Amino acid sequence: MVTGAGSGMGRAFAERFARAGMNVVLADIEAPKLDEAVAAIQASGASAIGVPTDVTDAAAVDRLRDAAMAGLFPGHSAYGASKWAVVGITEGLYQAMRTRGTGVGVSCLCPGWVNTEIDRSERNRPEWAAPGLHVEATAEEAAVRAFVSDQLRSGMEPDAVADLVHDAVVAGQFWIFTDQQMVQSLAARYDALLSGTNPSDFDLVD
Repeated sequence: MVTGAGSGMGRAFAERFARAGMNVVLADIEAPKLDEAVAAIQASGASAIGVPTDVTDAAAVDRLRDAAMAGLFPGHSAYGASKWAVVGITEGLYQAMRTRGTGVGVSCLCPGWVNTEIDRSERNRPEWAAPGLHVEATAEEAAVRAFVSDQLRSGMEPDAVADLVHDAVVAGQFWIFTDQQMVQSLAARYDALLSGTNPSDFDLVD
């Protein structure tokens, strides 16, 4: 089951899994793109269904779960906290599946910059989550947005990420990184943790 499967990495994952002979359930809030992705996969002879899903709607998530007969859906919090939470949940799930001898594999994808339209996701943002009227971005916010867009456009293609994910799942590999340079940059953080020194400053745009 793949969320965000109407475009970007989600669609690439679904297509890659379908090519591997897996039955694929695609979910996305953007119904036209979801329909297009499902039709393309089905046209290749693979088994796939699409379930329009707004993951902020608990009932919609339940319908997605029922359509797939499987699901694990952590809650939502602030962006940074949610990323830490997902890693923790995934590690815990990995250990639980191994301890219980379920035969279910678990992998944790930590993508770096990938060429998707995540920076244009406001097209799917519900009205209740929209920013206030007449609120203009500050110069700093605009610079950050421009930086992120540039990095995304120069990032790894979703199809390549899908290959990484497929190969890791088949090999039983837990960690999946798309950018080894980002991985190496974590060394200073963990050195600081081990030595008990304060976190260093981090500037997204210099």
